[in-house]
Amino acid sequence: MGHTIQALRLKGIEFKHRKRKCVGFHGTHKGNAEQIRKAGFDLAFAREKGCWLGTGIYFFDNAPYAGHEFALCFATHLKKAPQPIVIQADINFIFLLDLNDDVNGPLFWKLFNLLRSMRGNSGVDENFTGHFIGTTIAKEMKSDGVAWRFPMQEAGGQNFGKMQNGFCVKKITVIGPIRI
Repeated sequence: MGHTIQALRLKGIEFKHRKRKCVGFHGTHKGNAEQIRKAGFDLAFAREKGCWLGTGIYFFDNAPYAGHEFALCFATHLKKAPQPIVIQADINFIFLLDLNDDVNGPLFWKLFNLLRSMRGNSGVDENFTGHFIGTTIAKEMKSDGVAWRFPMQEAGGQNFGKMQNGFCVKKITVIGPIRI
């Protein structure tokens, strides 16, 4: 995948970076929150599998309620007593790959359709495409984060039908002060 960016450029697909400052809310449980407060976030604990935009620390953009709902869902999934904690942090992206903006949004769907045509309709879905962008393209572009709209879920895993802006931080250096 070392030449993904060049191959996309040949197809007329060119993602753009942008600077962005925001307040992010990360939902977790009490034990994790205390460890993060003491030592900061650790990308070594970020799992690539099951994460929509690949390895990274996931935040909701200016939405503490979304972080709380995720924390409830996370605790329920782990079959632990729900002790939801929301961590707030200032995020200062220098190279954000924002899939919501007017340039990158349409390019995401162009790439999605291109991958679908190359692999057949059954081989590509939004999750695959998001993961592909979040790992391969963001890495090659040296992005420090990827932004996208995430579906909100309640603790039982039911989709609320609402979408919330969120982002996946790829480099810890962009995370500012942490507040619990």
